[in-house]
Amino acid sequence: MATGQSNDPPCVPISEDDLDEHTRSFRSLLRDRLKKKYHSSDSTYYVPMKLYPKEFKHPKKEIQGQAKQSVMDLKDKLKDFLKDESVVEYDDLFKPCPITNEDVRAVLMKGLPGIGKTTAVQKFVLDWAEGRTHQDITFVLPFSLTELSLLKTNKCSLKQLLNLIFPELMDTDTLNHARVLFVLEDLDKCRLKLKFWNTMSCGDPEKKLPLSELLVNLLRGDFFPKAQIWLTSSPEECDFIPSKYVQRVVEIQGLDDVEWEEYIRRAVCDSSVAATAIIHVKSSHNLYFMRNLPGFCQIAATVLEEAITKTPATELPLTLTEMYTHFLLIQMRKQAIHQQAAANLRKTDAEEILKLGKLAWHTLENDSLTVFEADLRNSNMAASVAAELSQRWPALFKEEELTQGKVYQFSFQSIQSYLSALYVAVNYEPSKGNVLHYTLAERAEQLLKLQGAPRKMHERAIDKASRSKKGKLDFFLIFLIGITTGPSYKDLSCFLPDSCKRGKLEKIVPYILKKTESGAALNESVTLVRCLEELNVSCSVDKSQAESQRKGEDDFTPSEWSALVKTLLASEDQQRVLDLREYPIPEMAFAKLLPVIKNSSVLKLCECADTCWMLLATALRSPSNNIRELDIKHHFIREQAFNLLSEGLKSPNCKVEILRTPHSGHDSLTLALLSNPSHLRELNLSIVYTVTEKTVEDLGRLLVDPAAHLKKLSLPFIGRLPVNIFKMLATALSSSTCSLKELDLNHSYSLRDDESPIALLSAGLGDSCCQLRVLRLANCSVRQIGFPALLSAFSSNPSHLKELDLSYSTPKLKAFRQFCSLLDGSRFKLETLILNKVNWWEDRNPSDSSTASTADWLSKPYKALASALSSSDLRVLDLSINALDDSSVECLSAGLANSACKLEILRMARCRITEVGAATLANTLRLNPSHLRELDLSYNPVEGPGFDQLNSLVEDPAIRLEKIIAEGYGEHRSPEELLQYQCSLTLDPNTASLDVEVSEGDQEVWHSRDRKQPLPYHPERFKWYSQVMCREGLSGRHFCQVEWFGRFATIGVAYKDMSRKGPADACTPGENKKSWAIKVSTPSPLSQALHDGVETRLPDRSPWRVGVYLDWAAGILSFYDVTHDKAELIHTFYAKFTGPLYLVFSITAGIRLLPPNPGPVCWHDHDPWDMFRGYKECKGCNGSKAG
Repeated sequence: MATGQSNDPPCVPISEDDLDEHTRSFRSLLRDRLKKKYHSSDSTYYVPMKLYPKEFKHPKKEIQGQAKQSVMDLKDKLKDFLKDESVVEYDDLFKPCPITNEDVRAVLMKGLPGIGKTTAVQKFVLDWAEGRTHQDITFVLPFSLTELSLLKTNKCSLKQLLNLIFPELMDTDTLNHARVLFVLEDLDKCRLKLKFWNTMSCGDPEKKLPLSELLVNLLRGDFFPKAQIWLTSSPEECDFIPSKYVQRVVEIQGLDDVEWEEYIRRAVCDSSVAATAIIHVKSSHNLYFMRNLPGFCQIAATVLEEAITKTPATELPLTLTEMYTHFLLIQMRKQAIHQQAAANLRKTDAEEILKLGKLAWHTLENDSLTVFEADLRNSNMAASVAAELSQRWPALFKEEELTQGKVYQFSFQSIQSYLSALYVAVNYEPSKGNVLHYTLAERAEQLLKLQGAPRKMHERAIDKASRSKKGKLDFFLIFLIGITTGPSYKDLSCFLPDSCKRGKLEKIVPYILKKTESGAALNESVTLVRCLEELNVSCSVDKSQAESQRKGEDDFTPSEWSALVKTLLASEDQQRVLDLREYPIPEMAFAKLLPVIKNSSVLKLCECADTCWMLLATALRSPSNNIRELDIKHHFIREQAFNLLSEGLKSPNCKVEILRTPHSGHDSLTLALLSNPSHLRELNLSIVYTVTEKTVEDLGRLLVDPAAHLKKLSLPFIGRLPVNIFKMLATALSSSTCSLKELDLNHSYSLRDDESPIALLSAGLGDSCCQLRVLRLANCSVRQIGFPALLSAFSSNPSHLKELDLSYSTPKLKAFRQFCSLLDGSRFKLETLILNKVNWWEDRNPSDSSTASTADWLSKPYKALASALSSSDLRVLDLSINALDDSSVECLSAGLANSACKLEILRMARCRITEVGAATLANTLRLNPSHLRELDLSYNPVEGPGFDQLNSLVEDPAIRLEKIIAEGYGEHRSPEELLQYQCSLTLDPNTASLDVEVSEGDQEVWHSRDRKQPLPYHPERFKWYSQVMCREGLSGRHFCQVEWFGRFATIGVAYKDMSRKGPADACTPGENKKSWAIKVSTPSPLSQALHDGVETRLPDRSPWRVGVYLDWAAGILSFYDVTHDKAELIHTFYAKFTGPLYLVFSITAGIRLLPPNPGPVCWHDHDPWDMFRGYKECKGCNGSKAG
């Protein structure tokens, strides 16, 4: 490259008055020139679009698989969108960089064809000319680079060029004394080769240069160093501009979710029709994909307004091809009305449309939207014919009058692609395929064939589109398949000759599926999937998903998805809950239901691919999103997914108030919440692994941020919280700016192993600034040291706390008595106390020979509670899952009977209360009838006269008691009674996942640890999670027994249509609406009841044998411990069943179905991985009875 410095050319000074006069004159002439063009465009419905700052990158250095020009690669498009959400206002386009304070000389605005670049420039220039904006600029000089391509001369000077295009300037020397903005439009349409590195520097505006060199010097600032430049281009055509010549890059991304709806409302007169049109566009994935293009919105408004208001009503177009076909037919009807001879002119109109199609195909292959004189010659079309066509079909084809001549262009790139597809469809057979221009390989293949039939059109078009650069044939391919095979085929009968036969789905679909599975790039696969949607065929980009579709797994077709979206959007429910966990393929549901996702108040989801997290981020960033609650049920989220989610959460448009999500040690989430703290009210972080120091620090900053309004924080976890998080919590609770009212640390293993965190936390709880109203420490094993620390905190700051959960704690009895004394005081205002499964601990003197009974010892804490009940503010007391018997009830009754007791809810489920205790409670309520309104005695053996006496109080108007909960009442059955309903079941090997093995008789199943069985595909087979289902469906009264071994097992029932693959929630027994189950484990005797993902903690036990009793008609499902000679009730589900139920198991080792009278269970200690526990299988017993 030749270098050199040039000085500004000498000029004659000009007075300020003369400069103002020149400026006013130029504004007036420019305004007149632009007004006609601007008002004749589609800018009647102009909605100001946002400009997003972008980092300037040379495409050769960008990531492989960059977004295509037309149907952009979904991943790359979203990644690019997520880089920066800040918006550059038009008024700030040329302001210095706020970080470096560097002056901005050149701005590059990128955008896809049809996205609105030209409209934005026209609006900008007209606003300047009419004195509305940017009045600090003296001259705005808009150049059309298309026009430069029409110049006949090879060389000219800049002065000659300016005088040629802007004769109104009078004297170009005035530019040296003014602030000038050169607007260079449509770099992608310029046919001049710009070579920055081989062009000599020239600063003389009167020196003649080749046009390409003249442009290069202008862009480099050699002519007018202080002049500013605004350059527009498509993203792919600006790669040859060195980044040092561009100070700011912005991207126009079209209409956002608010703007495109506003566009439709402006274009459609009737507001109700506009609302229907908007819902319809949202209901179709292919239409919704196009919503950011103003041209498409104009077409959609035209078509849908006519279709909705038409009588009789017609079916609205669901596919892209249908939409454009309707638009074409509307233009033909308008032309027919204009000519007043519809029937006669129909054929002539079709011929003219096909002429435009031929021209469109020629220019599309040359990657041009503009039609020059050379293009007309190559298409054998006279200029007069082109002019006539532009007059007759202005909505499709336009004439543009430039100072150097005329050019023509298609209204939008999508119109060009549609007309091209129509032309190719009509002429493929008559031209024997030559219309698609055979490649050398195709010609060689054709020569080797004996028959002369051309290769199938669709296959050639798909291959040709996959080879095209920048995706220029993507829309063409979609339209070609839609025209020849889709619903539009009949509507286009006036175009299609008899030789153009309708394509057959059974031939086209397999070829497209084959291409999607052959390792095609994702952007190509997205295009092919959209082709299938034009045919109302459902498919996903993922290979395995496509395979499942082909093999017959149930899924919605595109039209069914559209109907579902339309129904959901039409709902008036302002608190819509959308649970994506109910869909077997989350990726498909995310893509199809995106408009519904944005419009839902509560969104529930689980594990899914990165594409889903990207879509979620775009939904959260949308100005129109209504998401207020986000519930993510997942055991682990990858860092990439977390980063994408965080991008959405930090957006100012995100107004999520409740966030429940797992946390895997990534810092991006808390950083995002700090960026947008004002909306969040509840945060639940299920921490899977240890959190970083950075996360702890950011969480602490969030809690004390005055702009934050976080009221509830939950930190349940599977891993270990560091001690410093309790220091952070104590510091936050002691701050006057902390808004926290509820803290949930249930299941904190850090608290289980070391009680020092309790002492740290207590320091904050005791501070007078702490406003905490709810504290949950369930299953934290608050023991002898931690309990006194809490007691000290409550004594120091007693007035705010209203609810306390100390379930599964182990306090000293002495400390608990002190706690009850605190309850008895007037300063402690606790209203709800939860004490499930509390193990009271008391120091006993070994020399103490007192023989106090166990009942007396167990009743001591309840005596202390009774004393507190007589004078405290307690309204709710939960003592479930405790060793609470009839004598303990008698102790409690002393406090309950006191007229000063204000308790309203008392829960004592899963205790040891009999009908004697029930009778005691009945007598107590007669003594103090005014307060207690709810009593829970579930899973207590209370059957008898005492319970009948208690139950009768509900009907007594003198007693406030409204509700007695007695789940499991009447379900305590003897083994003999249950065996009456014993049924014979078998395991179904076709449902067994690949990592389990079923015995020959289909009675046993075990985990085949390190190998996968070579099993054939079956649609009912569970793909993951070591599961198997029984063959027989149950719909009457039935009882069966199973035995399990291993670390844990899930035993349940499910409907036949429970998912076999996909998210864990959809497939695992008890984790969805279609199944009910219990989970048992060893050596830790943990039991849980599961349904629809809700876990109910049961009394600790490890029943090696479980009995399942079903009374289908009554809606009762009970599980029993049948390990020994009796049947002990574990749990009962109550539901309205709607179909036969099938036993289903999830195992870690094995399970087997038992006969009606199985042998006894061995009591010897076994390794959990040992096989079943009958005496005959126990080597220690040798088949004899063990004790």
